[in-house]
Amino acid sequence: MLLIIITGVIFGAVKFSPRRSLETDLETLRPIEEIPEPVEKTVVEQLEPSRVEADSNTHTEYEFTAFPTSEEYIGSITPLGWLGASTRSKPDLAHPLANERHHIFFNEKFSKGIEIYAPGSGSIEWASISPSLEWGFTIIVNDTHSYYLDHIGYLNSTLKKQIMQIQDFSKEGQINAYINGKVKVSAGQVIGYTNTTKFFDWGIVDESKINGISNRGHYVWKRHLYGVSAYDLSSESLKTILKSYYGIWHDETDQLIPQIEGPIGGSVRNDINGTLQGIWFFDHNYDDTWGQKIALFSPYCLNHSNFQIRLSIPELSIYGNWQNLALNSKGELNLKPYLVSNTTGIVGYLVDSSLGVGEEGLILVQMIDDFHVRIETFHGVYTMPETPEFTDDSVILYR
Repeated sequence: MLLIIITGVIFGAVKFSPRRSLETDLETLRPIEEIPEPVEKTVVEQLEPSRVEADSNTHTEYEFTAFPTSEEYIGSITPLGWLGASTRSKPDLAHPLANERHHIFFNEKFSKGIEIYAPGSGSIEWASISPSLEWGFTIIVNDTHSYYLDHIGYLNSTLKKQIMQIQDFSKEGQINAYINGKVKVSAGQVIGYTNTTKFFDWGIVDESKINGISNRGHYVWKRHLYGVSAYDLSSESLKTILKSYYGIWHDETDQLIPQIEGPIGGSVRNDINGTLQGIWFFDHNYDDTWGQKIALFSPYCLNHSNFQIRLSIPELSIYGNWQNLALNSKGELNLKPYLVSNTTGIVGYLVDSSLGVGEEGLILVQMIDDFHVRIETFHGVYTMPETPEFTDDSVILYR
């Protein structure tokens, strides 16, 4: 059952009153059979990770062997990179820079007290408790790998006692503290239980691999630099479970909308230098915290061979996330992002509410060079003009 339906209805032309135009060179692009691999450019100083090595497994090979809850209660596991609704009741859960972690949603059997397990053995480096009393952990498993779990309702009493001996978490408000590897967990160990939140997060960091990122200076979180899918590091039996539940949970019908396109478990590989694909920043001083201003052109979608767009720039007239954007017969409309370069000229993307969670209209984009792009949006416009032009309302974004 498809959640999102694309219609072919055209709502009629809207006349533009441009005030400034850019020269365009609409070069015909040859079809590209596969998305090219990202090419790293010289980046700013690399962030130095702080590490606490586990007592064992101190090598770069690692394998998860336990799923972090009972399969009986699994509804869906959101693939990495999915920007749309994680369930029908949570329309915008993804971080602005793409979902760099799995959201594990429970099905209609959800209740308080469901056990949450450690998917792999390791040492707790970091622990936190939120004002809503939900726990989160970062667990080091070897010299290059770690994982984190978040939105755990209650802790296992033995584990809580061990942690409280190191840090007092009884104070009100958000508390974060280094545990410095002094508390160990084993694969399959019960670490906590659900409360009222119907999902929890499972993220994996592999510091031996860097995601497709042009400028690491924009990023302060290792999960965005090195985030990988759990599928890549799981045992064969665990891969079978994961593959069965990748998708989003339709909580109105209690059904899974499966992932049938893209890498299994998703990917946060984004930037491809020389193309539109990836993340563009409104501010040179941007970092990867919530509420920042970015445009993201993603290479794949959940269940179609299409792509996704996110705009979170209030200066533009359109704001939202859109999926299932398909190629149009007109070459300069809805081109896949990796087909757009600084020789393509102005391209347009038509979006409406049937494509995701966002406002409706036309997005005009032109790459100025490999590291600058001009974007403008036209709210309520549903056709691509024959000679597209920018106005003074356009903005310049940066790699």
